[in-house]
Amino acid sequence: MILLKNISLIHQNHFDIEKGHLLIDSTKAGAYRFIELEEIPTYTEVLDCEGMIAMKAFANGHHHTYSTLARGMPLPKQAPKNFLEILEKIWWKIDKGLTAEMNEISAYYTAISSVKNGVASVIDHHSSPSSIAGSLEKMQTAFNNTGIEGLMCYEISDRNGQKISQQSLKETRNFLEKNMGLVGLHASFTLENNTLKEASKIAKEFNTGIHIHLAEDIADQADCEYLYQKRIVERLEEYGFLELQKSIFAHGLHLSDKEKEMLKKSPAWIVQNPESNLNNQVGYFNGQGLGDNIMLGTDGMHSNMIRSAQTAYFTGINFEPINMFQVYHRLRNSNKYIEKTYPNTKNALLVMEYDNPTPIIPENFLSHFFFGFENSQIKHLIHQGRFVMRDRKISQIDEESVLLESQKLAQQLWKRL
Repeated sequence: MILLKNISLIHQNHFDIEKGHLLIDSTKAGAYRFIELEEIPTYTEVLDCEGMIAMKAFANGHHHTYSTLARGMPLPKQAPKNFLEILEKIWWKIDKGLTAEMNEISAYYTAISSVKNGVASVIDHHSSPSSIAGSLEKMQTAFNNTGIEGLMCYEISDRNGQKISQQSLKETRNFLEKNMGLVGLHASFTLENNTLKEASKIAKEFNTGIHIHLAEDIADQADCEYLYQKRIVERLEEYGFLELQKSIFAHGLHLSDKEKEMLKKSPAWIVQNPESNLNNQVGYFNGQGLGDNIMLGTDGMHSNMIRSAQTAYFTGINFEPINMFQVYHRLRNSNKYIEKTYPNTKNALLVMEYDNPTPIIPENFLSHFFFGFENSQIKHLIHQGRFVMRDRKISQIDEESVLLESQKLAQQLWKRL
């Protein structure tokens, strides 16, 4: 049991603020309730949280654990001129260079980084063509050992030939036989019809959805129209992907009004990744016409969902009619999605030391969130009734060892490139 004494809890939907003594019950998957001090159960750990705020932990709707070791790497001799060259000269070389050991350490680092950013759930999209078999299981274990949830998938693609795509399909099936997960697909322009057909079979067999990059760059649409005489959403609909409630379409920048209407009518989800889009210069997200099923992700750039939401707002107000509430709703949609798979994540809490210069009330909470909140203010993360991070220190993993190993393997990867 954990008691957060004198904590101010900000409620999820209406932003009401309740102050008191919050008991977190480890015997009930971390369910929490306010109590009086005389009701404290035996063997309860008490923390005085005067001046601190608690709120539901975050979830990341689209991440790339495999990008961990790319940070700081030498740039290609010839700078990429467009998005396809970014993939060919950077990301597709990185993922081919990854070993099983690199996959595992990348997952541990991503899990740790997520915890430090108040994230208790990560939807990941993985690729390592030279080390496919067992990669998802090792990554899942890393997230579990760190104390948070990971919803994994392997990126199936035909860009490396049929042998690799078949291995990817096999890895997906093997993982789903024992774990909750998704059927990962790269993007329409690297996927042949037979591969989409096999992916559809697996998704329906295991009652799950796909996780695919959708029209991130205009070249994706151009390829589809040239080869198949149709738009990408129309192509994916033929394989039943839109009807799957767990399907995730990442990016969705270059969509027609018809495609948006198709997605709006489906139970599938779109993930906005604002900073990645800005970095790759592929365009700006406009959710107008897409409906309510929009989440936020980071696309492997980092694990900071506060920063992602703030960028989504400050960029978004220039390109679509949107306000702070709508962006915050997208942020919390990532929680909504993940809670369908892992219901107990609804109890995950983060605790912040926020030195607010003005009062926080329900009416101005969003203003504080978008103009004042920072990841450095997060002090504790509690999941399943246990500390995953306490006083900014990871509870279950030796962070220093992970960082040292990550730095060593990063240099090995860079040499291989």
